[in-house]
Amino acid sequence: FQTIVNTINPSRYKLIIDASGQEEVADQVVDDIIFVLKLYSMANFKKIIVIIPSSPTSRMQVINCVRKIIFPGIFVDSIEEAYSIQD
Repeated sequence: FQTIVNTINPSRYKLIIDASGQEEVADQVVDDIIFVLKLYSMANFKKIIVIIPSSPTSRMQVINCVRKIIFPGIFVDSIEEAYSIQD
């Protein structure tokens, strides 16, 4: 991820993360999700938009991860909604 981000100016782009199909993960994987969310945050994208998982359990896991860190992302329900968010 960092190698690719280093080839662009992230502050000019919005990052859309499609987590809609994410399934419930084991407790030990939650720390990995938090780590990845921190990576996304530190990349300094213009906006970070996350399509929230459709599974209620996965949705709750993501929300709990975000509460543990300062995450600047916006949460939406669909890819269409993500694309409609203006810069």
